Amino acid sequence: MAELQEQEVTPWVAFSLAVVYTALGDKDEAFRWLAYERPHAWIPWIAVDHLWKPLQDPDDPRFQALLRRMNLPPQ
Repeated sequence: MAELQEQEVTPWVAFSLAVVYTALGDKDEAFRWLAYERPHAWIPWIAVDHLWKPLQDPDDPRFQALLRRMNLPPQ
């Protein structure tokens, strides 16, 4: 994570940091990086990929808002 944080922020770095923070259980930081203004092309997979299961809480308004921003159906 330290190496990622030292790099220039790109869609790939933001996506990678979101993955790491999700794995660490830090939802706040994960959602912060998922909101990066130039999202990585893999971000839509958040709706179905088991990797993102910790964030797929239908009661968390941030998850539903992220799905809406990507024009994906709510869960």
